[in-house]
Order: sequence, then structure tokens, then C-alpha cells
Amino acid sequence: TKKEVIRTIPDTLLTGNRQKGLFKCSGSTLLKNGSVLLATTQGLRAVEFDDHYNYRVLHAPSKSFDEVNHLLTFSVNKNAAGEILVTNSQNVILFDELLNSYTILKQIRTIGETNWFNTVFCTLPDNSDNIWLGCSEGLGFIKSKADLFTPFSYDYHSNKKLEHVHSIYPMSDGNILAGLKNGLMQVNSK
Repeated sequence: TKKEVIRTIPDTLLTGNRQKGLFKCSGSTLLKNGSVLLATTQGLRAVEFDDHYNYRVLHAPSKSFDEVNHLLTFSVNKNAAGEILVTNSQNVILFDELLNSYTILKQIRTIGETNWFNTVFCTLPDNSDNIWLGCSEGLGFIKSKADLFTPFSYDYHSNKKLEHVHSIYPMSDGNILAGLKNGLMQVNSK
């Protein structure tokens, strides 16, 4: 079949002409209502399409937590329960599938410990509904149903720092491939 562009949405429509500067989309997920939720440098955006590929851009898709509509958003992902996980320049937020209610996930820190949740570049819900976080500080892990955050900032086997994790990819063997600022690292996720 022939591949062709069906519809183009100019960045000025996605930004709403509110802010000048670079516009970048760093992730997307499909919502229950059929619209596409986008993580952008301008905040969350949603795009609704009809059967003829006409679209409508929603500049404030979250009515429950307006901050996410305006802050730099790094990632948006959906877990097995259909909840939406959003990371922005300040928080890690778990929304219900319609963006009507939310929970801000928090890290329990010891004195002097860095807040890993300030810069979460990417997320990956795994098959067990655990959440992997690609953070500036390294690779993070939140165990399903336990609210327990586990940081990984150093691999003692390879003697390498795990920092600036910008991408996480699930491998077919169940392990994780982490894209770091200085290369790729395979992580045993079991």
C-alpha cells in the first residue's frame, strides 16, 4: 500500500500561540475516548479525530490538575489498568483513564537524598504493572501496589553510573534496555 500523509497539525495549533520557542512532542498514548494524548514541551495536549481525519486540539485536556497542561511534559504512558502516567518538570502523576482524578507519586527520601522525581524523562509500565522510571539520577522502579520506590544509580558489575536515563525499552526476554547519556545498558528487570 502507498504511504501518505493524511493530515498535518501545525505546531502553532498545538501551542495555541501562547508560547514562543521550540515545540517538541516526546510521547503519546491513546485515551479511552479515542483521542491521542501528547506529552509536549508546552504541556499536555489532546487531539481528537473524526472519521474524516478532521481534528480538534485540546490545550487543557486535564481539568482536574491544570498544571500539567502548561509545564514541560517529558512522558505520557498507560499502564495495564488503563491509568495514565505523566511526568513533567516537577512531578510524576498517575491519572485515571479520563484524566478526571489524579495522584502525585512521591519519593520517600532520607536527609540529603536527591529527589529523583524532579526529572523523570521516560516511563515504562512492565507486564507486572510495575513502573520503571528513566530519571536524571538513574533508573528508578516503583513496585506495583506497594508504593515503594527503588533507585538504581550504579551498576556494580560493570562499574558504570546509570544517569540521565532518557529512554527505556522492554526487551523480549523481559529485561530492560536503558538509553543513558553515555550509551545503552541492558538491565535485568527480574
